[in-house]
Amino acid sequence: WLIEGSVAALANGNIMQLFRTTTGLLYVSLSKDSGMTWDRPRKTTLPNPDSKVNVARLHSAGNDLALAFNDMNQWERANTRLVRFNRGRGRLKVAISTSNGRNWTRVAL
Repeated sequence: WLIEGSVAALANGNIMQLFRTTTGLLYVSLSKDSGMTWDRPRKTTLPNPDSKVNVARLHSAGNDLALAFNDMNQWERANTRLVRFNRGRGRLKVAISTSNGRNWTRVAL
């Protein structure tokens, strides 16, 4: 289930929306027609403990994107299986993308 999307206009004219989920990862969807239609959401490699994120385009930084998110997985290994633990919100980080959201580099803790 996808909840609380955060939207940013990309330098190429598309719109990107990142969603928090209960899967342990952020999901992303793109629109190429000003938000009239969206592609099928797909998971990213960015961890998310089911907490809100915020993405913004940095016009003064060559149109890079900044993402504020809790860099924490909501699952931990218990013996041989994954078990969900609390919705941790103690690892707020900022990541920057110079590739319209395809890749992210963590820059602040």
